[in-house]
Amino acid sequence: DLPLTTVINGSEAVQEITRLHGKEFPLISGAMGNYGSSGQATLWVAGFADSSTAAQILRAMREKIASVNTPFTPTGEELVGGRPIYHLDGMGQKHVYFQSGNQVIWLAVDPEIAEHALQQPLEVYP
Repeated sequence: DLPLTTVINGSEAVQEITRLHGKEFPLISGAMGNYGSSGQATLWVAGFADSSTAAQILRAMREKIASVNTPFTPTGEELVGGRPIYHLDGMGQKHVYFQSGNQVIWLAVDPEIAEHALQQPLEVYP
């Protein structure tokens, strides 16, 4: 329900995802959108060659967050439509990440609007 204020997609988004993680990924596409006048939410979409590769990346993300000192604290996991959805706190925001086909989706959102906002990407990326 927030206005889209910034969009990065294609090779620019792939470069930004790579920069944020400090390593190369087998990305074939990427997109990022900032929502709200003061950046209340950011949605990242990373595309891979196939769903198997996306599942591998998701597993690696989950393992790294659980075992390495990161700014994120796992706060739960739930099954929605038969797929795992991972919840985190960190950097003053609530986060959710999950797989949708050959894509990995990550949403970071301000806590005040998190409950409603975290459900929206699940509808857009079944």
